[in-house]
Amino acid sequence: MRVVEIDMEHCPTCGGELKIIAVTMEPPVIERILKHLGLPARARSQAPARDPMPQAA
Repeated sequence: MRVVEIDMEHCPTCGGELKIIAVTMEPPVIERILKHLGLPARARSQAPARDPMPQAA
């Protein structure tokens, strides 16, 4: 759910149970599908991680 921002186990429309019938793992195929859908094929760059607790001097 954190990756695709939807619950892959339940339909967003009716709440019914979903069943995964296929998985695509080949990057060229995934890029082609995303481009066809008008979605970005590459992830946005992220800022480097920060230290959550600054060290006291």
